[in-house]
Amino acid sequence: MGAGATGISRQVALPVGAEHKMLYSGSAAADPLPRWRPGGVHCYHRATAETHGCGKREVMRQSERARLARREKYREQQVIFGYTPDGKSVTRAQAQEFDREDNVALHEACHAVAAWMLGVPIEAMYFNDGANARFAPLPETAHLAAVTVVGISIDEMIAAPIGERLVHARQHAFVTLAGVFGSSGNAWSSNPAYEFETHSHMTSAAQALVTIGAMSIEDANAEVDRLAFHVTRTFNDKRVETVTWRLSEQFLRQRDLSGEKVAAIVSQAWQVASEVAVGTPQAFTTE
Repeated sequence: MGAGATGISRQVALPVGAEHKMLYSGSAAADPLPRWRPGGVHCYHRATAETHGCGKREVMRQSERARLARREKYREQQVIFGYTPDGKSVTRAQAQEFDREDNVALHEACHAVAAWMLGVPIEAMYFNDGANARFAPLPETAHLAAVTVVGISIDEMIAAPIGERLVHARQHAFVTLAGVFGSSGNAWSSNPAYEFETHSHMTSAAQALVTIGAMSIEDANAEVDRLAFHVTRTFNDKRVETVTWRLSEQFLRQRDLSGEKVAAIVSQAWQVASEVAVGTPQAFTTE
């Protein structure tokens, strides 16, 4: 993670007991995302019937086995996998949905596109796996994390005059909220993992407005609600949606992107998306 830059991350937690965290460098504090605590697994057993004969009787038995297998798979997916820090249970299916790599890539792409639109410098985007590992895995977490590093340090923002501080604070909050309100409706998902992630991002955005912008808590919460509305409107623009998906695809494929690479992908995708909007599309280039 670049020195002094603000890192907005989404931790991918696959095993039971894993943990999600939002990572910051500089003086910003860690903001926890869903932390799975081992949940009660409801076990059940079913006798496997012997199969004999052939023809219609065998087809019926195969159909019954298939039906039971589907039911077993469904029940397995509904097993409680763990709990969010606010005590809501999360099923295995909900945890698997939340931890999908393509969802993680889209989440980070939303952060990066928001920064690009605001003119906030982008340092890097990377998955923390394999040759790309840039920091040690957090205790009891999976080895995989996704991180977007943008902007300047919190200390530099706070040292600026109050007018600049307000600009930095709103930019920081906008980029933070983009991860959830720009990610295909995840902010409105009934999945408890997404619900807690949204709450965590809104809390982090409000903290930035208080710490950097010197706002009161009441004003910061009201500003977060206002910014969330504008983030949603921004990412509902088909051009922005196209650019975000393009970046997420490239990020998922390449795993590690420099700030210059991110800017090049987004700029080229924006040009194509804008031309599509006026009826003169060009093809994307693959680099």
